[in-house]
Amino acid sequence: SKLSTTMIAFIKGILERKEPNRVIIDVNGIGYEILIPISTYEGLPSVGDPVKLYTYQLVRENEMSLFGFLTEDELTVFKLVLTVSGAGPKAALGILSKISPAQFRSAILKEDVGTLKSAPGIGARTAQRLILELKDKVQSLPEAEGEIEREADRIAQAIAALVELGSNRRVAESAVYQASQILGREARVEEIIKLALRFVV
Repeated sequence: SKLSTTMIAFIKGILERKEPNRVIIDVNGIGYEILIPISTYEGLPSVGDPVKLYTYQLVRENEMSLFGFLTEDELTVFKLVLTVSGAGPKAALGILSKISPAQFRSAILKEDVGTLKSAPGIGARTAQRLILELKDKVQSLPEAEGEIEREADRIAQAIAALVELGSNRRVAESAVYQASQILGREARVEEIIKLALRFVV
């Protein structure tokens, strides 16, 4: 089947609906349905709050799908998996739902079939193919060696800290999300909490 991709780099709008495998984002009155991994779902703000997802648009003969991720790191892994023969978007989402981008890179470099097989829909053969076809590509990634604390983890930690300090969970989610958008993906948890406290009313 014909396969092509077009570039929508990211979508920024209001979170209209969220489910573990998909979201709807309202961008100026147009609702975009975007398929997501569990890792992205866990880091989403509350419905009604602003959100930005890094996206990948897949166009096949009879369908067009949009995939979204909270971090560019997740998007990179998704695109890497799609380059492997026999591994489609479903496998890529399964991997991201089960293991972090840093764990994925580590598993590829260490040829750790067990970790890759822990993802839904990944059997021994696919795991071997992922290692074989991606090892060189993963090695050339700038952050391949270091474990990266995922942005979603930092957001979750910051929200928990604000709730601990007495904030309403919805208010905490909104404040942390605003803070992390301003500070960027490299921000430390402490920095996110400090700025988020200014948004807590």
